Amino acid sequence: MKIAIPYESGMVFQHFGHTAEFKFYEVENGQVTASEVVSTNGQGHGALVGFLVQHNATDVCSSDLSNDCGTDSNGLWAIRPGR
Repeated sequence: MKIAIPYESGMVFQHFGHTAEFKFYEVENGQVTASEVVSTNGQGHGALVGFLVQHNATDVCSSDLSNDCGTDSNGLWAIRPGR
């Protein structure tokens, strides 16, 4: 599993569509095996889905996703904290 989280200045960034970076966590058998911070190179909103697919993200964690959470046409699974 590879989890993508909007990221800025060492913290979770609160606006998915405006994030300049994502922190990716690779998880195997319930353990984080690797992490990296990757710049979006100015991509935003709809273009971020392609960015996440390009970086092999399987899951996304963000506080401001729409109410339509679940899998999208690219197979990404959206997780909303507190749900």
